[in-house]
Amino acid sequence: MPTELLGGLLFLLLPVAAGSGWYFARKKYFNPSSYVEDVAPEYYKGLRYIIDEQPDKAIEVFLKLLEVDSETVEVHLALGNLFRRRGEVDRAVRVHQNLIARPTLSTEQRSQALVELGVDYLRSGLLDRAEVMFESLLTTAYKSRAALYLVEIYEEEQDWDKAVECARIWQQNSSHKLNKRIAHYYSKKAEECLADNDLKPAREFIKLALKEDSNCAHASMVEGHLEMLEKNYKAAIKAFKRIEKQAPEFISEVLIPLKTCYRNLDKSHKFLEYLHELPTSQTGVNQIIELSDFIEENEGSDNAIRFLIDKAEELPSVRMLDRLVDLSLIAEEGENKTKLECFKRLTGKLVEVKSAFKCSHCGYRARSIYWQCPACKNWDTVKPIQGVVSEQF
Repeated sequence: MPTELLGGLLFLLLPVAAGSGWYFARKKYFNPSSYVEDVAPEYYKGLRYIIDEQPDKAIEVFLKLLEVDSETVEVHLALGNLFRRRGEVDRAVRVHQNLIARPTLSTEQRSQALVELGVDYLRSGLLDRAEVMFESLLTTAYKSRAALYLVEIYEEEQDWDKAVECARIWQQNSSHKLNKRIAHYYSKKAEECLADNDLKPAREFIKLALKEDSNCAHASMVEGHLEMLEKNYKAAIKAFKRIEKQAPEFISEVLIPLKTCYRNLDKSHKFLEYLHELPTSQTGVNQIIELSDFIEENEGSDNAIRFLIDKAEELPSVRMLDRLVDLSLIAEEGENKTKLECFKRLTGKLVEVKSAFKCSHCGYRARSIYWQCPACKNWDTVKPIQGVVSEQF
């Protein structure tokens, strides 16, 4: 065991040893006949284990010594939490189950033990058992804490209806708000309806999401795709362009559907005007590539190549290089074309594996949008990355 961890465990065990010593001294003073003669030897045996840096054996000794009553509940809870922090969840479960089984516990103490047992189950991945524990606490003084743990469970299970319900319970008992998170839950519901081609309820969930958080880019993105399905291209453009004010960094993710909408309205020139209005800092490589496509369609590949070469000096990118190779292949023949095709295979593979998004909280990297980070579980922390930074793998 590492020295630092061992030192920490021994430090945590000292109060337990002191508490058990006080407890048995008190039992002997007030009720000498109940004092067992071998308690003191066992107590000193536990202390020796601490001195000899054998915390596992010390814990076992003190657990056997401590009876569960109103005076030792906190010690047992501390031991259970210690096991959990060490990753020994099974032992933490046994301690907390042992507490709950005692008829002498007060309502407050029982609720506290149920919370800790629920956390044990949650951290060991037993979500169904944890859910039962926390649901039983929703009528107690611990309902706010239980509701927050239930939110975590329902997010993992993608049960967005229950997640909304528990988020509201938590909000009622806290000064903190979960409106932004609830907006994502409704947006997720809208996405599910959209996947089932159930458009009417999808619209309702989008409205609910934007009511919770008017700056929810997630909801606007879903709305834009919904309007495209119904061929309401003007409404889709309005929804997508709303993202520019809600979360400017995500406008790059809707440039392709925006181009489709303008094209279906026979207004591609309006899309080009919009691209020129957007600052490159918001859309980065996506904006430049879309502009190069438009230039190729209207002015030819040579002009598109010159445009990309100029922009590459400002915002170097593997994706931009890959697009340059594509354009160069159009006019090349013979040996040069063969060389470019080989180069294209290389740049294509680089584009396939590069990260396009990064979590600002934990650094998790992804190739597609995640409104909730898969690693740290925070919402709205995974953002698009642009330029040279985005070329890290």
